[in-house]
Amino acid sequence: MPKPNYYIFQGGPELIKYWIGPDAESWARHRWHWSANKNVVPGDKAFIYLTSPQSRIVGEVDVITKPFFNGPPYAFDNSHMNDRWCVEVANPRSYGNSYMLSMSNLRNLFTPDWGWVRYPRGNTRVPDEILPAMLELARQELRRNRPPCARSGCVDGFISMNAWHERKKPCPECNGH
Repeated sequence: MPKPNYYIFQGGPELIKYWIGPDAESWARHRWHWSANKNVVPGDKAFIYLTSPQSRIVGEVDVITKPFFNGPPYAFDNSHMNDRWCVEVANPRSYGNSYMLSMSNLRNLFTPDWGWVRYPRGNTRVPDEILPAMLELARQELRRNRPPCARSGCVDGFISMNAWHERKKPCPECNGH
């Protein structure tokens, strides 16, 4: 199976409550539609970038359908999705209220190599040369926002089986997350 591409899907301030606010947990169990790049395929992943109130990447989702063009008659009441390519997404992972994935930090890290951070408009694919650093920032945020595992000996989702050889296995309590 090919490695998924990562995209950036953009949203506005009205969506922050679903990622960080009180509605985040219940919203996570649903599928929903998002405007997307027309080259997205099922299995790809997307970072969710919200333009305000703090202009940052707030989470990640899985793309689960092929893109379709939302032209007249429109499928949604949301005018932001009219005359755009759309996909269905699911399985959100929230990064919380993070400086590491804020636009100001992303500009500091990637401005010479990635034009999107200088002028973030629309949905875009994360370049292959930037992706490993973006994934590492995202992993750091997921670890920081995850509740601690209750199992003794679990460190970052793994249990050391042999201190001499550093063999590890995923923790059965938190499943290596």
